[in-house]
Amino acid sequence: MWYDRETLGGKMTEEHNLPVPDDAPWLNLSQEEIEELRNNKKQLSEYGREKIREKIIAIGKECMIRYDEALKKLADT
Repeated sequence: MWYDRETLGGKMTEEHNLPVPDDAPWLNLSQEEIEELRNNKKQLSEYGREKIREKIIAIGKECMIRYDEALKKLADT
């Protein structure tokens, strides 16, 4: 769920949507841990985008195969 800056009462980083260390002191994360989370989020986002691209390409290929089959059936009738 997305919270805006006013709801959280602090600043959010625009690029990563992760709190600035001072905004969430209860997390007790070091700067290195925050950077690791940011990198993990970026890697997972890229992985997800790639998987979605692969699925879209597969669906497009399947649609073209079915379209070609339908055209062949129409030509045969």
